[in-house]
Amino acid sequence: AGAALTSRGGGGVLRGAAGAGAALQFQEVKVVSKAEPSADDAAEGDDEEEAAAPEADADKGEEEEKPKDPKHKDEKKCARAHAKDSPGLFCWSVMYDGDITLLQSQLKGRAGMFACNDYAVISEKDMVVGEDDCGEVRTWQEDLPAVNKGMYGVNAMTSSWLNVPVFMICWKRVIDSGKVWEQDFTVKLDPDAVFFPDRLAGFLKEHKGKPIFTTDCRFWGGDQVGKIFGSIEVLSKRAVGAYKGNIEKCKNLGWQGWGEDMWLQECMNAIGIKPVGLFDEVSDNTCPMGGFGDCAAGTKVVFHPRKDAGQWWDCWKQSTGGR
Repeated sequence: AGAALTSRGGGGVLRGAAGAGAALQFQEVKVVSKAEPSADDAAEGDDEEEAAAPEADADKGEEEEKPKDPKHKDEKKCARAHAKDSPGLFCWSVMYDGDITLLQSQLKGRAGMFACNDYAVISEKDMVVGEDDCGEVRTWQEDLPAVNKGMYGVNAMTSSWLNVPVFMICWKRVIDSGKVWEQDFTVKLDPDAVFFPDRLAGFLKEHKGKPIFTTDCRFWGGDQVGKIFGSIEVLSKRAVGAYKGNIEKCKNLGWQGWGEDMWLQECMNAIGIKPVGLFDEVSDNTCPMGGFGDCAAGTKVVFHPRKDAGQWWDCWKQSTGGR
């Protein structure tokens, strides 16, 4: 599998939901359990018991993560270059063989995800990615299952990788690390996304402390909700807490024909987390209405995909004026 797995997630393929008979129709799926308070109720604060629920999930999760997962018990406290940036971003990515050189280059240049407050790289291999201000940056090793590509309209809602099992493991790992409670937002990135965390932080300021997740792709002009395309996925701390408190609900969704980005969106819908659109901030060439933006645009949060280090840095330099 290795290098082929670099184009994960929704990846610009059509996604939808099966309608009556064999016809496929696009639709937004928003399911909020009536038996449990939603994160929206919590944000409104009209009812004190309901308002406390998702936030309590996050607080409870934070307490449970101390002490942290034994895999992280030997990590030393060290302030990285962007440790005090606000709002705080914990950024992570899954690295396969084809991503190693690209992520090593980003770390060496202290750019992309490595300019977040804190970060992690999950891989099947235990290896050193490079060094930062605190010393060696090692991967978080996980045994990740092999996955297949779907056939849209035949056995799946995507023609990309059916990688939900991989990302269930990875989301558990980042939550078990305890690092998600130390920052305001958790950001999952594709390695080939040219990413500017300072721009994302500026966009997210007004959403700090709220239960939200981001979408970044429109399939048609009037779409106000959008889709998560996997180049960037943002969950606020309260959204992570709500996910942690409702993991079984998300695991039991009918995800077998989905990519991980579709699963995450359906999960957020099911537990009542509101989406916030990053449509104007993300240029993803795999999105029907969101791609092929000029890298010289100095306001975009993400340009995707740039699959080798040369392409990645060319785009980064154009967008920053070579700084």
